[in-house]
Amino acid sequence: MNKNTAIGLISLILGIFVIGFPMAGVYLTSIIDGLALLIISIWAVIHSLREWEIDKRTGISYIVLGLIGLIIALGIIGNIAAYSILVGFSFYIIGLFLIVIGFLVIYSDKDRSRYLGFLGVLLGIFTIFLGFLSFDPINLAIIIGFWLILFGMTEILVIGRD
Repeated sequence: MNKNTAIGLISLILGIFVIGFPMAGVYLTSIIDGLALLIISIWAVIHSLREWEIDKRTGISYIVLGLIGLIIALGIIGNIAAYSILVGFSFYIIGLFLIVIGFLVIYSDKDRSRYLGFLGVLLGIFTIFLGFLSFDPINLAIIIGFWLILFGMTEILVIGRD
């Protein structure tokens, strides 16, 4: 069994677990994502000290980003409601960007790009819909679970052949 197949199987198992036990799945996801953000934020604050000596604006930027990240991380670790809200708003922002960029592509002069622009608008609308759904932790678990299953199947069927 190659590495991609193993990753795919783990992803499939995790996806089934998250769908089967949605609250536990979202809880664990909030912890994993929160800890990842916490580590990145701590790195940003520590890195700001070094940057401060070179360029104060860069150092301040690292401190501000690090502190914002620390606040968000501490707010979502183990907090299903806060995590669902954060993910929901993230979907909204991403969907809005996809729609705006899609319309920009549609109104460009390139004929072939218009199809991609239309696809971007549709994907943006779908992403906003996912954002609406993800405010409910059960729906968020289903979204995460299906993504894990889709990722796992892709790893096994497409990438695993290499």
